[in-house]
Order: sequence, then structure tokens, then C-alpha cells
Amino acid sequence: MSADKLVLVTGASGFLGSHVVQQLLQADYPVRAVVRRPKLAQMQEAYASYGNKVQVVAVDDIAHSDLRPVLRGVTSVIHVASPLPAKGSAREILRGAIEGTLNVLRQGYTCGIKKFVVTGSSGSVVGPYEDLLFTGTKITPSDWSDIKFKEVINGPQDPMFIYGAAKTLAEQSAWNFAEQHSDLDLTTIIPPRLHGPFTREQPITSTSDLSTNVMVLALISGPIGRSLPPVPPRPLFCDVRDVAKAHVRALECPPKRYRKRILLCAGHFTQTQAVEHLSKSRHASSIQKLLPEAGKPKPLPGPVCTFDMELSRKLLGMKEEDLISWQDSLDDTVESLLDLKRRVKLSDTPWGDLFLGTQKNSASGDLSTNPALWSTKRPPPKLSVKREDEPPNLSSWSMVNSI
Repeated sequence: MSADKLVLVTGASGFLGSHVVQQLLQADYPVRAVVRRPKLAQMQEAYASYGNKVQVVAVDDIAHSDLRPVLRGVTSVIHVASPLPAKGSAREILRGAIEGTLNVLRQGYTCGIKKFVVTGSSGSVVGPYEDLLFTGTKITPSDWSDIKFKEVINGPQDPMFIYGAAKTLAEQSAWNFAEQHSDLDLTTIIPPRLHGPFTREQPITSTSDLSTNVMVLALISGPIGRSLPPVPPRPLFCDVRDVAKAHVRALECPPKRYRKRILLCAGHFTQTQAVEHLSKSRHASSIQKLLPEAGKPKPLPGPVCTFDMELSRKLLGMKEEDLISWQDSLDDTVESLLDLKRRVKLSDTPWGDLFLGTQKNSASGDLSTNPALWSTKRPPPKLSVKREDEPPNLSSWSMVNSI
């Protein structure tokens, strides 16, 4: 690592982005952290002690802004930013994810930057539906969901479904752009659901800032005697610190003749297992009366799929057995949430309401009691997974314009 390798990080005020910035600094990289303007002052104050090692800059619209001023002097880009679920229509979220990724790649490449690391999602390899998750399949970097734009627009208006599809289509756009520019060195990091502690630098004021940790908050928020809260039935997991580490290590990975799609997964757990573990954890005395009733474990629809982490081991030196376990991650997450609850009064958001059970939907009623929304068996068109010998036939701009 060299102190003159300035790294631009988008989404730097978010859950994963703040960890990426932290680990870049630990690895002696100077960082230019991109945030939205409302977060600018908080972030500048949070990183003031780092001096010129961190520059915090505002970009309000990553998909359409002129990025040349913030890209000046940058040697590599880590693109983490993506529209949040439950913040806009399916069309808006798709456009934001795809155009944001393409705008970063296009303008970065024009500025002479060749090294890019982009945050993907497990949805791009297993699809936004639940079907493939419970087949015991070994998922590889060659797997692709074949989700289509119109399928998303006309499909379940479930924020997690839309988010997974948006991340899939954004990653497809990135690889299509890379194939058109052979000297561009792209890596995508593909994790499942993230948990883990927050950094002290992340500005947190609402439940939307909690990212997927809001699912853990729902477990430790009471009231007494309630049943398990509804969550999307995707049990795959990885700790945010390991995923951030993968992004940073990818900067030192040389170009390859194959696609560097790096899968990360530290196993899986269910909500019942989480409650049973937390009831005996080091935080049990603080949260015991706030945990839901674990009840009789509900059998999963089938064996959970696994991720082929050979590229992670080969290129990044990260093996599954070395990743943070779900038990340790949950313990650290709860500790971070308890500390946060002592310091901050969180405002409610639609994202938090999905898991804390307060949002109403005029068509289907209370989301917390709507079994169809959270069912593992949706009524999708036939889902298939493409291999790399059948790459998505995507044009970077015709794709966007087709929405």
C-alpha cells in the first residue's frame, strides 16, 4: 500500500461504506469520501482528526452529477453507494442503481482511472426470488440471475425484491461497460445480508441508517411475549467488517483474464437461532425481556445454498473458516445497537418500519402480519440462472433507456 494512492469511496456515510473508509485508513490509503450534502458537516467533523488523510466531499446525485472535480487525483474507486430499499418506486430505484454505477465508471474512466471495485449483492447470483436459496446449490461466480426490467416493474412491490434486482442489473451494467473497455480493471464483491457493529464515524439519525442491522434491532426492541418479527427469509450472512476488508484487498489484486466476481459468505442462520443465541449471550441480562418468543423452529423450505469462495481465497486470501461467525457478529451488532440507543433517538423511516412492524400498506394492511409479502414462494415467472458462457446481452445505455 502506498500513501499516494488516493481512493474515492462512494456511499461513505453508509453502514458498509464507513467500514471501507475505516479499513482503507488502517491500510494507509488516503481517502476521498463521497456523501450526500445533508451528511457533509457530520462526516467532516467525524474525520477531522485524520487531517489530510481523509477528504469528505458532497455529491447529491451520483447518477447524474459531474463527478470530474471529485475524481481529480484519484487512482482507484470503490463504489458502494446504491439507492436504499423503500425509498422510491421500483423504476426510480432501478434507474438510480444502474445510472449511478455507469456514471461512476464512465466518468472515472474518462479521468484516466482504471481500477474499480463495485459492491454487488447475492441477489445477482441467486436472483431476487427465494427459489434457488433452498435447493442446496453451490453458487459460483459464473452464476447470474436473469431478472428483467419489466419483471421488476410488474413484479412484487417488495422493497427487498426490488433492491436485489436493482443490484443485479447494476452489476450487469458494470461488467458490460468493462467488456467495452478492455484496459479497465473491475472487481465486484458479492455478499449476502450484512451485520456487524457500526463505526463511530457513521452518522446515524434514523432507522434507514441502520441498513440490515434494523433486522437485529427488531429482535431486541420488545414488547415482551411477541412472536418473531417478519423478515425476508434469506438466511445467508457475512459480517460487514469482512466485506469491507474484501473491498480494500481487491485494490491490490492485479487484472485477470476472467471476471473478478468475488463471492463472500460466512454461513447462515435463522431468526429462531438468533433469538436462542442472544438469550444466552453476553448481553442476555440487558435484552432478555425484549427478545421475542423463539417458538418451535420453522423448517426451512430446503437445504440452504452455499457460495463458492475459491476466488476470495485465491485473490484476497480470505477463506470462509476465517470469516467472523454469525454468533460473534450478532453479539457485536447488539453491543453497537445498545450503545447507539443510549446516545441517539432514532427517527422512524419506511425502511425501519418494514422490520419494526409499524408501516401500513393501503392495499395489503399491516406489513408485519401480511404472510404473502414475506413468503418464500412468490409467484414469479420461471427463474433461471445463467452461466458465464451465456453473459447477459446488455447495452449500457439502451438498458437504462428501456426502463
